[in-house]
Amino acid sequence: MARVSKPKFWQDFGFYFALLLLIFVVIIFIATLGFSYRSALFPLVVCIGIVPLIILDIMARISTKVASKVELLSGGDIFDLSTIEKVRSQGEADTEQVETKSPRLLIVLSWLIGGLAVFYFVGYLPFIFLFVFCFLRFFASRRILPSFLFALGLSLITWVIFTLFLRISPISFTL
Repeated sequence: MARVSKPKFWQDFGFYFALLLLIFVVIIFIATLGFSYRSALFPLVVCIGIVPLIILDIMARISTKVASKVELLSGGDIFDLSTIEKVRSQGEADTEQVETKSPRLLIVLSWLIGGLAVFYFVGYLPFIFLFVFCFLRFFASRRILPSFLFALGLSLITWVIFTLFLRISPISFTL
């Protein structure tokens, strides 16, 4: 039985994609430093949050020791493409497992696209409540009360952050 070796990190497309993403995020970070406080706050928070994750991904692609530790920390597998990569590299894998990932991915993408359409018509705060409640209730099959309370709490936290701390009018939440 021949052992299939893992390709070197410089032969992995994901390595170059993560590197380009890191460069893009750093450029965005530098560009937003010249913005006013209100305009720069969200991009800076996102950039500061995403840079360590991209660096961790790059390190996991370079070192197998880091990759094994990162794999232990990884969460849900909705967007897990490793099964598809195994099919491509080995030519033999359980095709049923690959086929079950694809519909779930399409369902999540349709939720996101539908959510954007609802966002356009109802505005930001009602969208957060409706989307989170419906997603938890119907997609994640949670009970009504926990779904309602979580959606309400998230909407309340968002309102407090934007209106009390950032002093942005709730009217500007709508498009």
